[in-house]
Amino acid sequence: MIVLSFLRYIFSKSVLRGFCEISFKNGYRPFAPNWITAYRIVVALIGFYLYVTDNVLSGAALIALGAALDRVDGKMANAMGKSLSHPSTWKRLTSGSLRAEITGINYPSTTITEIIGKETNSFSRFWIEFNYPGATDLGKVFDSAIDKIQMGVLLVYFSLWAEVLSVWLVAVMFIPEIVGTLIRRPFLPDSRKDWIYQEKASGIGKVKAVSQWIVVLLCVPLEQGWVDDTHWASGYEWVPDAILGFVIIMAFLSVMSRLKYFRNNRSVNQVIESVERAISHQ
Repeated sequence: MIVLSFLRYIFSKSVLRGFCEISFKNGYRPFAPNWITAYRIVVALIGFYLYVTDNVLSGAALIALGAALDRVDGKMANAMGKSLSHPSTWKRLTSGSLRAEITGINYPSTTITEIIGKETNSFSRFWIEFNYPGATDLGKVFDSAIDKIQMGVLLVYFSLWAEVLSVWLVAVMFIPEIVGTLIRRPFLPDSRKDWIYQEKASGIGKVKAVSQWIVVLLCVPLEQGWVDDTHWASGYEWVPDAILGFVIIMAFLSVMSRLKYFRNNRSVNQVIESVERAISHQ
């Protein structure tokens, strides 16, 4: 109970906001959501290196920490409760300062303008957006890309090298994952943005992510020989692939839920909404 209370306190909005607002003179905010995302891929890749060099427990622990940080960056952005407009809409004042529109995450109709920094070189806008203490378009695509790298490295390893997952299932899974990233800003051309029904993470996408980690958790003891061969050989070896098949279905549904073409089709939209309702009730 003490540990749970401590975790609730650490992840409370007031504490997260306090960390996120820590800033240095050059605009570096070490606990901004985008930096948390950057830290987790470093932690996860170090963990993967340790895992494949026979430091299994320490490597698995760092991989798990990298997965946990995936929740922290999102919570950090939500705790700030604000979203930065795309850099193409920012206004440069004569003083060199940049003025941008800030929208409330929970109240998208509420918009204010703020001075968010000063443009001193061609790198300034990226640096300001990367360190912004809230949600950004850059953060949406950066977080999604890091998810794919983090999970992709693990699944490719367990399929090609450890051979505990079906290679073709992993290959098929990458199709909706890559498409899902490319239809986010800033990859999608302005002329095609009217295709998008929504960009934010859906319940379907969250279930997909959790299911992917369940697959990884099942692969670790299987590859390491921690599972009694007599029990696994009796017919349970299909379990990781079966869950990965479920992941593929969720991945395609997640992409379809983001596109107006599918949401405007009554039958397809009913399927997507039924799945989203079932998820939201769990």
